[in-house]
Amino acid sequence: MRLVRISSRSGADRAVKGSIAALVCVVAVSSCSGQSPAPRADDLCSVAESSDEAAALRQIIGSGDYETQVDSTTDGLTSRLKKDLRERKTDDWTTPADMCSYVPANQSKPHRVRVEFGWTPPAGAQGARPAVKDAGRYEVNGALIETDDIASLLRIRCDLPGELGAPSKQVLLYGDVSYSINISRTDIDQAARDRQTTFAYLMTRRVTDALGCENEPLEKPPVVKPLPAP
Repeated sequence: MRLVRISSRSGADRAVKGSIAALVCVVAVSSCSGQSPAPRADDLCSVAESSDEAAALRQIIGSGDYETQVDSTTDGLTSRLKKDLRERKTDDWTTPADMCSYVPANQSKPHRVRVEFGWTPPAGAQGARPAVKDAGRYEVNGALIETDDIASLLRIRCDLPGELGAPSKQVLLYGDVSYSINISRTDIDQAARDRQTTFAYLMTRRVTDALGCENEPLEKPPVVKPLPAP
């Protein structure tokens, strides 16, 4: 597990400016020299301060520093998910693969935002991943997401290429994001649940992109729509 300490202080602004400057340099060099694009990120957990993921995460965690705990590299996570899909039985959901956690600094309790992924049969099928109890149901650009105060569960079709094409069409990819930092809080309102739903969508999109889902299920910016109770 790799730890990356994130600060919300002014240093973050300097880092963003430095990153932008570095990006401009990279683009300039690539366009002039004909170099191939840079390889994908080592992990899917790091969020730039200017990103939509960071904006949602900051509102969820609150002000102050936090640490990003990386549990799986990009290659490690995608390899694990493909292996689980290849080896799974037809009537069960797979054990989630840990991706990362975001942990507020200087706290006495191990509360965090935790992100993990796996495969589940379609909702209602035997062995399907249990729904989040007493959760609100959302449709976000075709993805079903259930969110309560401390968890979001997203399920989406992810059509993989090659040998995994047929088995990937029999299951759904699920993203399980838990918010133990909300335990004992009494101020979680609808806006907070909407933010949690958005964050789950954005982080799952990183995984569908890394897996190479041919149907591109989460390519659009998230538009959160509450659904009536079943």
